[in-house]
Amino acid sequence: MLTALEAATHAGFSPDRGTATFVAVIDERGVVIDLKLLSSTTSSKAGERGWEDVRQRAVRTLASAKIDMRGVKRAELQIAVESTVKLPSGNDPKAPPIQPTMKKSVTKIETNAPGSPGGSDVVQTATVAEFDVTDIGARASRVVHAKLVSIKTL
Repeated sequence: MLTALEAATHAGFSPDRGTATFVAVIDERGVVIDLKLLSSTTSSKAGERGWEDVRQRAVRTLASAKIDMRGVKRAELQIAVESTVKLPSGNDPKAPPIQPTMKKSVTKIETNAPGSPGGSDVVQTATVAEFDVTDIGARASRVVHAKLVSIKTL
């Protein structure tokens, strides 16, 4: 069920960034008899149509699937799907790539030069900015996660 909704979200016309909640009804044979779009964070008509497209794609995929329903006559599964766009590091591509920080730190430099009592010197350093090297030249990609929120059995 989760895999079908994730695949449908990747293949469908859902918004790149958004969430939707679905309710699936499964009968005693393990057949999905209904899949409804309960809610979505998208306020536009295009977004609503996109999540409806995801629902229809998932229904087609699940039409031939059987879910093991031992001792249960009927079940309702509430599933949340989240779609985001991330860089390989997990950072948001809309955020600035370099984060100014100005963190002060102390660095100990080991030397073999005579004159220093401990054989080392201590210098004040500062980190002026941070960034993740995996994001250099990388393209953002769509990340989709589906999770089971609740199960109601009858």
